[in-house]
Amino acid sequence: MADKKISALTGASTPLAGTEVLPIVQSSTTKQVSVANLTAGRAVGMASNVINANTVVPSAGAITGSNLWQLGGDSVANGYLIDNFNSGATITGRRANGTAAAPAAISISSILLNIRGYGYGATGYSATSRSGIQMITNENWTDAAQGTRVVFNATPAGSTTQQTVATIDGGGDMTVSVGNLVQGTAAKGVTTGGAFSLGLGTNGSTTQAIIDTSGNLAVTGNTTTAKVSTLEGTTGTIANGATATLFALPAVGSYLVTARQAGAGNGGIRAAAIVMQGSSTNGTSALFSVACTLSSGTGFNVSLTNNAGGDAAFTWSYVKLAS
Repeated sequence: MADKKISALTGASTPLAGTEVLPIVQSSTTKQVSVANLTAGRAVGMASNVINANTVVPSAGAITGSNLWQLGGDSVANGYLIDNFNSGATITGRRANGTAAAPAAISISSILLNIRGYGYGATGYSATSRSGIQMITNENWTDAAQGTRVVFNATPAGSTTQQTVATIDGGGDMTVSVGNLVQGTAAKGVTTGGAFSLGLGTNGSTTQAIIDTSGNLAVTGNTTTAKVSTLEGTTGTIANGATATLFALPAVGSYLVTARQAGAGNGGIRAAAIVMQGSSTNGTSALFSVACTLSSGTGFNVSLTNNAGGDAAFTWSYVKLAS
């Protein structure tokens, strides 16, 4: 071999079997080593490994850490193909806190796997990711408690600030942090901000129903379907046989009013008489509930008479249906 240039040697058959030998210098002595032993038992550093199918290597910019960097050719798709036979392809992220020599349990909100998207603006790549999916711990991990959540991040149009838009936890609960759940152009929106609302129109732009933080439901808007409004409350203590006014009906329409003794079982629902006070055509009474149509006027009072046989408080509610 000493009298030949490498370029004059016959090409080896590939792929290599691992049994081929190469000369090395060890302790100032030239020795041979098999190809299989060149990296056996040794970690191969990945901090600057580049697979380049291009003629240019751009700056890594804000990307730091140990990375396997794969550059695609211009206008050519660049990706990974993982072939499997009788098994599925897997992308795995695994994490321990501490060090490789002394791993430690991971804590709540530790990222297990992070899929991020960067892009090029007018003068350079974005300094941080602009969209991503994160698999994150939802508790401090033990061998018996290993809860997680999946977080979806995105950046609004006209902004450079990425934000969490949705989170799904291990119990199946989904939190939509901003915006609406949208379906097609006639969207049904779901928004948060203390209250839960449903909307119609593009991106849920027209609110049709709101459930407030007390659980009250209000339906608004001009639609051809029936609309419902509700009200509920609790009286103070009413003496046996006494009558107390609950509220005035707010507008013309059909109402269903119910009442029951506070803290009583189903039998207590008959402990009160509800009376619609007004004209003979509008006034109706019943032992525990009453349906009434207010045909005209306002300020139509609803009162309750205690027939419980002793002093008692009552809970009441009404539902108004608009025809």
